Amino acid sequence: MKSKEVIARYTYKGKKFEIPILWEKYSLWKKGKLDDLSEVVIGDSIFSDVRKALRAKEQDIHDVFGDKDFYEMCRIILEKGEIQLTEEQRKELQEEKHKRIVSFIVANAIDARTSTPLTPTRVEHALEQAKFRVKPLEPVEKQIEEAIKALRPIIPIKLERKHYVVKVPLEYGGKARHELMRFSTIKHEDWSSTYYVCEVEIPAGLMNELFSALNKVTKGEVLIEEKKR
Repeated sequence: MKSKEVIARYTYKGKKFEIPILWEKYSLWKKGKLDDLSEVVIGDSIFSDVRKALRAKEQDIHDVFGDKDFYEMCRIILEKGEIQLTEEQRKELQEEKHKRIVSFIVANAIDARTSTPLTPTRVEHALEQAKFRVKPLEPVEKQIEEAIKALRPIIPIKLERKHYVVKVPLEYGGKARHELMRFSTIKHEDWSSTYYVCEVEIPAGLMNELFSALNKVTKGEVLIEEKKR
């Protein structure tokens, strides 16, 4: 398999079902930024073992998935299964996310004692000292918060945080709330008959990503206003 290809595996009642997928497309789909599973899944077959090119038995597929079409079955495998990475793929993902975490901290945090910027080298050394390990399949946004908590006993980090009021039509409230919880801390929320409105606290450096995610799930029907403290 190529380095950008990974395997999604779903096991049910002792039967194993696998599909080869493109990691980058899967990441976009997982974040709600891609809807078409034909861009995620490679080929049109379900396997019992992708690496050995062994297709799953038709009877096993029918017993578990019934009469669902191919992409409905793929959706179940992706939602209920697990992603299988080779050691090389795992290492690549860890390195990529490690760099993103370090870059975010350098761009958005300062030393609270001296009010001076942090260098990549200093952050790298401190993360190593804190024994922080990047999880290849966990969202970077969540790991940034975990990395900062791990660093605080070593470096007195001060992170610029901002407060915003977010307003979306009620029909998008659930999806919007899911994205808000990924990127920010919800301080207050209100569900009316027409709108979902909340106040959130978020690291300044994540605001662009949150705004992009909210635009996606609300089809652009989102109002965001910074709340001055």
